[in-house]
Amino acid sequence: MKAIGRIRVYFTLALALLLFLGLAGGLGPSSTPAPRQADQQVELLVKFIPEADPSDIARLHQQNHAQPVNTLPEIGVHVVKVPAASAAGTLASYNNHPLVKFAELNPTVQVLDFPQDPPDDPHFELQWGTKRIKGPEAWAVTTSGSDVRIAILDTGIDLDHPDLSAKIMASQNFSSSSTVEDISGHGTHVAGIAAAITNNATGVAGVGCHASLLNVKVLGDDGGGTGFSISQGILWATNGPDGDPNTDDGAHV
Repeated sequence: MKAIGRIRVYFTLALALLLFLGLAGGLGPSSTPAPRQADQQVELLVKFIPEADPSDIARLHQQNHAQPVNTLPEIGVHVVKVPAASAAGTLASYNNHPLVKFAELNPTVQVLDFPQDPPDDPHFELQWGTKRIKGPEAWAVTTSGSDVRIAILDTGIDLDHPDLSAKIMASQNFSSSSTVEDISGHGTHVAGIAAAITNNATGVAGVGCHASLLNVKVLGDDGGGTGFSISQGILWATNGPDGDPNTDDGAHV
């Protein structure tokens, strides 16, 4: 699979996937942050041109008083921390440098209408969303096979859920949480809409009822995450658990 060069594309794809599958919830900008103090820091995403030498990159970070935090080597993006008070000037400095393709703030996202408890509704008759997209009519034509893999980029999936546990091929955690399990319930809800086992007298009916799942935790237990964590999740999902984009164990984006 040809790598996508700009992290903005990955971020947009992730938001579209989560907003479509969530139905009852989604992502949006986090609440208005408190006024920044002089000692507060923010994260920037900096994409370098392929020809950039590591020593030149390190020197540029040092010149901008930026602390390296993480990288996505597949697409040449670095995450750095800088003082919030000087972030605008630092962004301009990066964006005006010939080795830099773009620099921007690392966006934060937050689950909207965050549920206190995971939903527990065994009645398909109440699944208005599935009916709205004409799921039953689609099932009359075809149902997805287990070779169809759906990557759930969210707060994780309940690994012991009777409607989902047998569907999960692999799990990976890119969030601030210490566990790949779904503590909040939001990701489990999304996974159920996408691919819950159907006609088993349990839980709900999944739109892709025979599809398998990749559990990609990119949002923490409080429902928060960043553009970088989502991008990490998309790269992992497309490459598959073995990390090789040329094998057929990943999700197709």
